[in-house]
Amino acid sequence: MPNTSLVDVCMITYAHEPFLRQAIESILMQKTDFSFRLVIGEDCSPDNSRAICEEYAQAHPEQVVLLPSDKNWGAIPNFERTIAACTAPYIAFCEGDDYWTDPHKLQKQWALLEANKAAILCFHEVQFLENGAFRPLVQPFEEGQLLGFFDLFDRHIVPNTSTVMVRKPKEAPKRFAEVFNGDTLYFYYALNFGKALFSRSILPSTYRLHAGGIFSSLAQFGRREKALKTYRILAQNMQSEAKKQAVEALLLQLYREYLILALKEKALGEYLKKKWAYFGFAFSLGQYKAPWLHLKDLLYHLSLYFKRK
Repeated sequence: MPNTSLVDVCMITYAHEPFLRQAIESILMQKTDFSFRLVIGEDCSPDNSRAICEEYAQAHPEQVVLLPSDKNWGAIPNFERTIAACTAPYIAFCEGDDYWTDPHKLQKQWALLEANKAAILCFHEVQFLENGAFRPLVQPFEEGQLLGFFDLFDRHIVPNTSTVMVRKPKEAPKRFAEVFNGDTLYFYYALNFGKALFSRSILPSTYRLHAGGIFSSLAQFGRREKALKTYRILAQNMQSEAKKQAVEALLLQLYREYLILALKEKALGEYLKKKWAYFGFAFSLGQYKAPWLHLKDLLYHLSLYFKRK
């Protein structure tokens, strides 16, 4: 049966049993004058998350689409398959441990994107919830401000997943399943095709910070390594030379910071293994100039370090 919804809400969930009902209810409470669906990618959770999803899918068969799995895909492959199952013109996002607070969020974002064809993405503010306390994240933008790739990238701003609605690109990013920061790749990739529109008229979504969160659980070295791979693949997906160069410049900076951390932690050997792997990865993508710039920068900073020893 063809999908007639104007908006699909992409939700991935794994072991979110304590939070999942609140996440789902915050979507089903949406008041719109158009049809929308909730598409849930349930990733073979070890708790009762799947049973909760099945309960809602049975109670709302026209509105809740469950993508169950008898194997664990992993966060980003699960994200990719769930986005692929979202066939409406627009996609909004909410992970299974987050929730929306504005019952008119979908209506407002859809109307804004319909009225602003130059925008491919609309986002709003978020609040973090940790140990029962809320902490708002105030964005430095005005209501209705249109933002290009560099407006966000140069500030290192990635809109929080639960705040975004996007006009779905025709194709997914290349090598999507290989990254860790899937939202970073997908949202910056979308800015190849239009601008981001910011709205203060929508109440903040709530993003939980807890030990079970995917990104919260990574150690410092692990986070840096995952981010580096994401930005390497992002560079491949940028469709203008200026954007590719901006991503490469950030990569150079991140590797420099990674080197400083490795020297401090006496982990230079491990760092050099990762750097060598980067050279091979970059060559596999057909990127030849960037590795030589990285090698030159690495040798320069190592020489400075050993001169000070």
